Amino acid sequence: MKILVISDNHGWMDDGILHHAAWADEIWHAGDWLNTKMHDAIAAIGKPIVGVHGNIDGMDVKVDYPDLQLFDREGFRIFMTHIGGKPGRYPAQVKEILQKNQARYLCVRPFPYAASTKRSEDEQPIISQSWSLRIARISQSAHRAAL
Repeated sequence: MKILVISDNHGWMDDGILHHAAWADEIWHAGDWLNTKMHDAIAAIGKPIVGVHGNIDGMDVKVDYPDLQLFDREGFRIFMTHIGGKPGRYPAQVKEILQKNQARYLCVRPFPYAASTKRSEDEQPIISQSWSLRIARISQSAHRAAL
């Protein structure tokens, strides 16, 4: 499964995003859409979108995207939220969801530290920070590799 992970576009949309969306099986958006321009453009090319709203999004976005998503893809439990913290410093709500639901991946908005981290021996989930556009592939081999 090929996934295009996007966040914090803040209303920006161009043909480059649609070019990448065209080859992806699914688009994940980790919030801060600002408006529905990107959603509408990606939906128009028939690609499924999974997303959450961010802290700058209004009701036009919130009506379609909740603050949290928990879903399964190819045998992996995925937890998506806009602001998720980082390993060892998860907010209480995020930590509880990760533990209760045994999520293997946490997909969050950009942070100024490493874009991803290998699942550690202490069962920390893999972090996928999307920066602007980040391409992710979920498979058994990708799970075992350092991302």
